[in-house]
Amino acid sequence: DADATGVVPTWVAASGGNTTITCGDYKVHVFTGPGTLCVSCAGNPAGSDIVEYAVVAGGGASGGYGSSGGCYQGGGGGGAGGFRSYTALTPASPINAPAGLTVSASPYPVTVGGGGAPAVCNTNTGASGSNSVFSTITSAGGGGGGGKNSPCNGSGANGGSGGGGRGSMCCQTVSTGGTGNTPSVSPVQGKDGGSGGKGPPNQVGGGAGGGAVTAGVDISPVTQNYGASG
Repeated sequence: DADATGVVPTWVAASGGNTTITCGDYKVHVFTGPGTLCVSCAGNPAGSDIVEYAVVAGGGASGGYGSSGGCYQGGGGGGAGGFRSYTALTPASPINAPAGLTVSASPYPVTVGGGGAPAVCNTNTGASGSNSVFSTITSAGGGGGGGKNSPCNGSGANGGSGGGGRGSMCCQTVSTGGTGNTPSVSPVQGKDGGSGGKGPPNQVGGGAGGGAVTAGVDISPVTQNYGASG
């Protein structure tokens, strides 16, 4: 029926995705790989003319580990892929975007980023994840974790969430975690990775990778042995 102004309400209608879920007034298109969201009707304000979304990028791989000259080095954890979303169900969430996306009756290619390739023993930083893209929203792949490096570095890579720094038995210096929310968007898409270090007496702790809402835990060079998930 028409509203008070005589406008007939219409709603966004679309097809596409690996799975389609209908729940009440919501229709959810789930993409687990590349595809196209085909919008057949853009809707209008009297009904609905926006789409909600959750765009998640691929996570980074953990850093490699190994030993050199009797010095054991443990890889840092990979950072989570960037997480960007809007839903009217959680308007107060600090990571919820302020508005949904308007669409037109046209195809929208969808890119689903994969996780970073795992590092192997005696290699350096783990590979970062790949970006995921829908319309104007790009979520950045997570940063790879720091790995075996020389002499006393091995920082995690920057990304949607930062990778953790690697730990080293022989180094009292800190290997920093990568910077999350890289490139910068608002609300933030991920947090920093934790720093790696050395625990007593000769144990190694790689820093944890960052997550969507929590930074990776740092490993103190002198007091802690293990990281905790971001």
